[in-house]
Amino acid sequence: MNAIPLRTNFWLCCLIAFFLPFNFIIPVFIVLLLINSAFEGDFRNKFLLAPKLPLILFCGLYLFYIIGMFFTQNLPSGWFDLQVKLSLLAFPLILLTSDLSKKQISVIFLSFVAGNLLSACVCLLTALYDYIVNANPHFFYGGFSLFLHPAYYSMYLDFCIALLLITFYKTTIDLPLSTLTRLTFIFFFSAIVILLSSKAGLLILVLIYIVAVIAYVLLTRRYARGFALLLITTVGIYAIVTFIPEISGRFKSAFHLFESETLDKTSPESNSIRVFVWKEDLKLIQQNLLIGVGTGDVKDELLVNYKAEGITGAYSPDPITGKPTRILNAHSQFFQTFIALGLPGFLLFVAGFILPLVILVQRKNILYMSFIAIIVLNFLVESMLETQAGVIFYAFFNSLLYLFMSKT
Repeated sequence: MNAIPLRTNFWLCCLIAFFLPFNFIIPVFIVLLLINSAFEGDFRNKFLLAPKLPLILFCGLYLFYIIGMFFTQNLPSGWFDLQVKLSLLAFPLILLTSDLSKKQISVIFLSFVAGNLLSACVCLLTALYDYIVNANPHFFYGGFSLFLHPAYYSMYLDFCIALLLITFYKTTIDLPLSTLTRLTFIFFFSAIVILLSSKAGLLILVLIYIVAVIAYVLLTRRYARGFALLLITTVGIYAIVTFIPEISGRFKSAFHLFESETLDKTSPESNSIRVFVWKEDLKLIQQNLLIGVGTGDVKDELLVNYKAEGITGAYSPDPITGKPTRILNAHSQFFQTFIALGLPGFLLFVAGFILPLVILVQRKNILYMSFIAIIVLNFLVESMLETQAGVIFYAFFNSLLYLFMSKT
């Protein structure tokens, strides 16, 4: 009786992984996954056999957001936030209690790579068509990325690149791709990350290549070849940052923060405004250290501080009503969670990275460690759990990778 539901769950996970880069129809698959898991039954045995630590850590964060509803003022915003973050509860409950095999999980990884490949081709072909037919060049950043914000899409592609690189060292990940195919995908995805021009995405890409070269040298002892690869990587990075105006301009604006003595509070420029936003984040954390401001009140509290400090670049008022139509979030998921849930919620959130990492180091699970590194670096500068694209990616692969680790 359980064979059909298990197979259905597997194919639904493949569909979620494949369509995740397109950022649509995913909620339908999640609902079907929940329904199918409910029909499987046998909940008691599933939970008895499931790893307890990740269930407590991953699901516990969502429970803290539910508790945060009891002292939030903006209930509509809070309910919307719970809806967006539902994957934090759903995926650990479904995946960590499932019986997916290593081979099935590898197919899910392959589905994610295939989805990113197709979405990247659509973005590239669309940009080429628009340039040839309409003489409209939009090969960089938001104009290029059709389905996701460039920062999120870069995060997806960075994970694909790390996954493909790790398959050269780890045979436990069964991707039926030739060496040439994997190398082609790695360089193609790297080119797309460059076109997306996300600063965090590019920096993580550089780190991935540096770590990959170091790992190659340590494993093969081919120091001359490793030095040559590192030199090629360094020269390539320098050329990209220096000679591509769209990218060099974005990094120059970031470096300007360290050179400028004064920053404009009215400027919406992403680098300078982050400095002001993070200062207000720290103020709110100090003022609401123990229990936070509540699940739905983060933006409201930030808006009060933005107005008080004259940081008009962090929100946009409607010209007629005067009400804000755009309010920047905390621009760091660590700050965002701390402001909303206080110290206990923040500690649980951080523990969700640290405790699995301790196990990963002991088991030398490079793929999961790479995922956590990519997630943490992105979470430092973006509030990625405030959108579906960030929540589903984190919750889905965090649970799937823990399950995969437990089987290797």
